[in-house]
Amino acid sequence: MAAEIWGRFEAIEECYEFMLAYAAQGLTSDRGSESGRQVREFLSRAAAALTGLAESCSTAFGDESPIFLAVLDRDARDSFAAIELVLAQPVRDVRRAHRSRDENRRDLTASLN
Repeated sequence: MAAEIWGRFEAIEECYEFMLAYAAQGLTSDRGSESGRQVREFLSRAAAALTGLAESCSTAFGDESPIFLAVLDRDARDSFAAIELVLAQPVRDVRRAHRSRDENRRDLTASLN
């Protein structure tokens, strides 16, 4: 059981390290990028590792620290929710996110007409 926990920890840490390296590249889009595809793979593995993490730790190491397990559970659930939010986003060109508010408003108005 401890090996399973360490596997979860490794998946989460690998995702974190990959995301740091990805951010350092300064890419303007994840479209058509090998590392852009990999972001979603690492995030998916981290999400799977976070699911039930506190319960797995409790099973493997016991319930000797219920406060720690409660904090771990809350943090894992919050992190899972953030990752799921990111994964739900479509692949897009980041340059559009940096457009002015007026440009975005103009495009929205045009699309509604």
